[in-house]
Amino acid sequence: DPFADRCLAVLAFVVTLWITEALPYFATALLVPVLVVFMDVMRDPKHKHHPMSRVDAANFVLDHLVNHTTILILGGYAISAAFSRCKLEMWIASQLQKYFGHSPKLFILSIMFLGLILSMWISNHTAPVLCCSILMPVIRDYPTDSPFVKALLLGLAFGSNFGGMTTPIASMQNVLAVTYLDAAGLPVSFGEWILVALPFCIIGVLISWVVIITAIPPNDVDHIPVIMYTPDEAGLKPRDIAVIVLSLGTILLWSTFAYTSDTFGDLGGY
Repeated sequence: DPFADRCLAVLAFVVTLWITEALPYFATALLVPVLVVFMDVMRDPKHKHHPMSRVDAANFVLDHLVNHTTILILGGYAISAAFSRCKLEMWIASQLQKYFGHSPKLFILSIMFLGLILSMWISNHTAPVLCCSILMPVIRDYPTDSPFVKALLLGLAFGSNFGGMTTPIASMQNVLAVTYLDAAGLPVSFGEWILVALPFCIIGVLISWVVIITAIPPNDVDHIPVIMYTPDEAGLKPRDIAVIVLSLGTILLWSTFAYTSDTFGDLGGY
């Protein structure tokens, strides 16, 4: 029976990984449902001699583990943790200072877009915390009533709020909306959500920026201090590049899921 052979092959491979500790135990466990889908282990209940389609197999596996939306959220948290571990937000902020440090107004706009972009993938409540941590060395040298600081922090808040609208994983209300729409038979793909939300949010950020710098002109600052690095943080390391490539690859697959579902099965990654 080919299905039994595939099942035994998956079992032998997983047991080998556990015994050799080639991967951490939890990583091997998470690999099991992926292998079940890719190895066509599941039998089609209507056609006993044919494997279940990968879409159906992925849904079957996920239904016996967790909701596929939960896996999608975990993917967003994984990207968040990787960015934070590699301090990529520090590198991005230093590049923004390098190119826009001569113009406080443009620097505010760049930080707003940084909040927007980070909030798309690491949630709109985590992104502003990360951004504030890298901005603190800049803003703590200014008085508490500095118009520049007020405009900068307001801009970050508005940018992150708009970022929380851009993807299904950017905020919990988006997750709930996608879940209930899917349950009602009105599925919205990852790419469709971004296609509608991203232009709206970009325009919203630009309008917010104009309103902020008009209401609170940041005229008390003429340049942005350099965001300093410690020696071990200077430049992008191979690990950082790998994180960027893998994160962008994941985002690309999420966005093009409508064309890859036959191969990968489910948006959650199985």
